[in-house]
Amino acid sequence: ENFLKYLHLPRFLEKRVMKGLWRDSGKILSKYDHVTTPTKRAAELLQEAAGISNVLSISCGIDAGKFANPTKTTNKPFRVLFLGRLDWEKHIHNLLRAMAKLPKEIDFQVEIAGDGSQRKYLGELAAQLKIADRVTFLGHITEEELPKAYERATVFAMPSIAELQSIATMEAMASGR
Repeated sequence: ENFLKYLHLPRFLEKRVMKGLWRDSGKILSKYDHVTTPTKRAAELLQEAAGISNVLSISCGIDAGKFANPTKTTNKPFRVLFLGRLDWEKHIHNLLRAMAKLPKEIDFQVEIAGDGSQRKYLGELAAQLKIADRVTFLGHITEEELPKAYERATVFAMPSIAELQSIATMEAMASGR
């Protein structure tokens, strides 16, 4: 369903196409002894929409110790971190619009780690909202840089409408963000 936007279908066809896609998925997945998914909600969706009953919910998990931050920082300026794919369903545009509505006297920075199809648009949007000087696009960051990005952040934001189990959110929670 997250990718329906990219099919450019007429609106009147969307529900019919989704129903067919779920039906076809169910035909394929029902042939397996077990199907796994990272969350209980995803398992419920597969059972309800695709009609399969052999779904196991198994969390991906993280190494929380990697993100435990024993030092406390003042995190000045107020720094918001987003980490993930820069695609439409992540709704990073809503995060930027929200940040632009903060009073001018609030000193904030937004760090956006990741890359994707919306990178250029998000840069243009930040400029249009007159916050480009407060937004840093980090691109892809390494495993070594990952805990440091969370440590710099005051808060972590996940405005996405397409998260069943957000690994980045679990890492942020382990980081105390």
